[in-house]
Amino acid sequence: MSARWFAGAGVLAFLIGVFTLLPARVVYQWVGPDELRLAGISGTVWRGRAAHASVNGWYVSNLEWRARPWALALGQAKAQLSGEPAAGFFEATVGIGAGGRVTVTAATASVSLASLAGALSQPGLSGGANLQIERLEIRDGLPVAATGRLAVDSLFAPAIYAAAPIGGYQAEFFTREDGIAASVEDTDGVLDLAGSLTLSPDRNYAFVARLAPKPGIDEGLRNRLRFLGNPDERGQYELRLEGQL
Repeated sequence: MSARWFAGAGVLAFLIGVFTLLPARVVYQWVGPDELRLAGISGTVWRGRAAHASVNGWYVSNLEWRARPWALALGQAKAQLSGEPAAGFFEATVGIGAGGRVTVTAATASVSLASLAGALSQPGLSGGANLQIERLEIRDGLPVAATGRLAVDSLFAPAIYAAAPIGGYQAEFFTREDGIAASVEDTDGVLDLAGSLTLSPDRNYAFVARLAPKPGIDEGLRNRLRFLGNPDERGQYELRLEGQL
C-alpha cells in the first residue's frame, strides 16, 4: 500500500478520535434533531449519558450510549444504547448507515404500554410489553426486515374494548422475500385468536385472524364480536384489517 493510503488512514483515524471525544452536550446543541429532547447530558459522543430524554412523546430516564467509532470508517454510525422508560428498561445496538438506513440488533425491552399511549395516540392504553429483536432494518421510515418476538400481557385497549382488559397476546416476526410477516396468537387472552400480519415494501399491510370468545368472556365483548358477521361452524369470526402506512 502507498504512503498516501497510510496518510489518509491516519487523518481519518485522527478525525474520528477528535469527533468521538467531543462533549456530548456540545454536539447535541449543534446537531440535535428537534424531535429529540435531552437534559442532564454528561460524557462524550463516544460514551455518555442523559438523565432525561424524550422523543415523539416517549420518555426515557438514564439514557446511556457507547458508540463504536471505528464503524464510522465503514460509513455507519453505531452505538449501544440503554435506558429506563416508565416501569421498564431497554437495551439495543443501533446503527445508522447511508441514506438514513437504520438497523437495530440484539434488542431487549420491557415497557409499560401506558408510557407509550401518547406516542401511539391511544389514550387509556395499558398493560405490559416485552420485546426481543434479533434484527430490525428500517429504510425511509418503513421496516423492511424483522426477526423477533413481541409479547403483550394484561392488555387494556379502549380503542378495541373499553369495558375490560382483553388479556395477553404474542407475535413472532420474520422476513420474507415480499416483506415482513408475523404470526399472532393469544397467550392468556379472553379471545382465542390465531392470525397473521404482513407488511410489504409498497407499505401495504394486512392483518387476518380467526377469533372466538373463550368461556367467561365479558358479555359486552361477546356482543361486539357479532359486528364481524356470522361465525363459522367452529364458532370463529374472521377479522381482516388492511391499509397502507
